[in-house]
Amino acid sequence: MINQGDISVAVPTRRRPDYLRACLQSIFDQTLLPSEVIVSEDGEDDETKQVVERFRERHGRDVQIVHVVNETPIGQLANRNQAFSLATREYVAMLDDDDAWGREFLEKTFAALSAREDCGFCSSNHGFMNSSGEPLEEQSRQFLIYSGRDRLVSGAVDREVFLTTLENKACIYSLQFTLFRREVLKRAGFFASFGGLVPDYTLMLVLGARREKAIFIGDDLGYARVHEGQQTKRRLENSLSKVECLAEIHMIYRHSLVESESRTLKKQYIIASVIECAIAYGHEKRRREAVRCAAQAFRLGFGFPPPRRLAVLAALLIGMTAGKPIAGGQAQPAAE
Repeated sequence: MINQGDISVAVPTRRRPDYLRACLQSIFDQTLLPSEVIVSEDGEDDETKQVVERFRERHGRDVQIVHVVNETPIGQLANRNQAFSLATREYVAMLDDDDAWGREFLEKTFAALSAREDCGFCSSNHGFMNSSGEPLEEQSRQFLIYSGRDRLVSGAVDREVFLTTLENKACIYSLQFTLFRREVLKRAGFFASFGGLVPDYTLMLVLGARREKAIFIGDDLGYARVHEGQQTKRRLENSLSKVECLAEIHMIYRHSLVESESRTLKKQYIIASVIECAIAYGHEKRRREAVRCAAQAFRLGFGFPPPRRLAVLAALLIGMTAGKPIAGGQAQPAAE
């Protein structure tokens, strides 16, 4: 076993003991062990307590294991902030209870980040697995392209984290597969109070606006689990969160952004996010909200929204118009 790194691992969890067991096992299987593991439990659960105690019995002599329980749940975002704020080591990573690292994740990210004092974090590529832990190879391949990670150079330093995050369709630097310098997170205030269901996207934009640099490792160093009930499946809430995030980022950092960053933020991505929000309303057959949201994109005055996404929205609105209007501007679906 390689010696420990000066690393804290924060694990937020809420009543998913089976997933948590696999998550913790992946941490203690690392070729480079962390010095500290913090399990921040949001809502007391006996099975979760038993899982943590078993790992403490097996690994407590080698790794400090801290288990904090919020008897009254404080919410996902506050629980993440709590987990991060309790970290005491120089480096910190967060692994959600339903995800898992490959054995070399900490070793490779620690080696890369510790060698570059000018960089604030190191992130790796990752794959996807299903609820049973089986790899989803095709989904992993598609996301590599969709996210834009296939265009990143492994081992290179990214000095434009803000633009890199904005210019790609997904959060290109995944929170669960990133090692941070703790002081960098602390100066940024950990997770912002805005951004709702996209805290990772918000955090990367904040770090980018603060001129933090990043290192990317192209190897798949873990798996994100795809299963029912996870927040990434909540399309409308995620779209609303992204709109809120981008608006707040613009308000807070507009004076420190260079022209290209400000233009990209306003012209392309506030509009795109508003249109995506309108489409999400359309999928839920909430016509009035969809129209109002789409109109907001034009009122912003930063250019014409993406034609393909407008076509999708138009098709949804036409489909709703074919149904029977009801109170509140909604429509019944057309008869099959």
